[in-house]
Amino acid sequence: MEKQGQKCVVNIPDPKYRDDVLHPCIRYVEEGYCGHHWWMVMSPFYGQDDTIENPILFYGDAELDGTPPLTWRFAEVVKDTPSSGYNSDPCLCFDQGSLWVVWREFRTDRVLKAGYNTAIYGVRYDASFQRQEEIFLGGESSNTELTDLSPIILKVDKKWVSHTMYVHLENSLFRRGRIKLARFLGKRGSAHTALGLRVKKADNLQDLKKADASLKSLQGNLIGLLPWHFDLFFYQDRMFMLLFCQGEENIYLAEYKAGRFVVFDDPLLEQEVVSMYKPTGVVMGEKLYLYYTDRNNPEDTKQHVLYRYFINISDYLETHK
Repeated sequence: MEKQGQKCVVNIPDPKYRDDVLHPCIRYVEEGYCGHHWWMVMSPFYGQDDTIENPILFYGDAELDGTPPLTWRFAEVVKDTPSSGYNSDPCLCFDQGSLWVVWREFRTDRVLKAGYNTAIYGVRYDASFQRQEEIFLGGESSNTELTDLSPIILKVDKKWVSHTMYVHLENSLFRRGRIKLARFLGKRGSAHTALGLRVKKADNLQDLKKADASLKSLQGNLIGLLPWHFDLFFYQDRMFMLLFCQGEENIYLAEYKAGRFVVFDDPLLEQEVVSMYKPTGVVMGEKLYLYYTDRNNPEDTKQHVLYRYFINISDYLETHK
């Protein structure tokens, strides 16, 4: 197993993005899409600048040794900077020859006009990579109950399923102080309680906005961890979660059992450098290829860099029963 992740190459033509990579979501398309099997969406956040936190689409090809891509090529900016508010938290889903990109918007003009504080939107790219009309997937009006954080959209048993992290933000004054301290220390900060994953199911993606939601709790020793962003993957017909926790800035593994996500005690990947963030992963055979970002460029500590890491998932599960 690699002791540290391998650095990836991600180039963005527009210089305003500074080749910054944050919040990646990577998917393997077995049958291929537009000539490529690997696709990624991510949102830059250079120097914590939310005006460039726009969903950007990339494609990649397997390395010569057959492993997942270390080089990612620019495809398109999915949604550019809004006149107010910002974009965030993109994800990907492939279904029946089409690629869906989903993202979250915070207090953009159209979100506020619709009476929400945050909302989730999606757009479909057809088999010829032609962009179709955007659709609205749901909104949240509360300032303290974030029910739509880090959306992950999956197609499971012919149903569209959305998972979002549901968090309660603490007292605003305390929260501002904690965030200010964290940023002074060069970290991200949030004072919140993760209530679990909010799950919706529908026959059609656009019907998720009116679907009933259920809450799947997080179980484990979570004191001080502050669960935040996540990704989901399947292995041997079991669902797992890659969970980024702000408290330690480590990445944990969780398994879905009996209606809840059980978090393993030991981190899957511990912060060794500066500031890890949201992971994404794909299982190939017995290997879990995990991509994450870190701010460890000595020449530019504001830049988030993408890394690829792997573990033998069967060995890990065997030793963490």
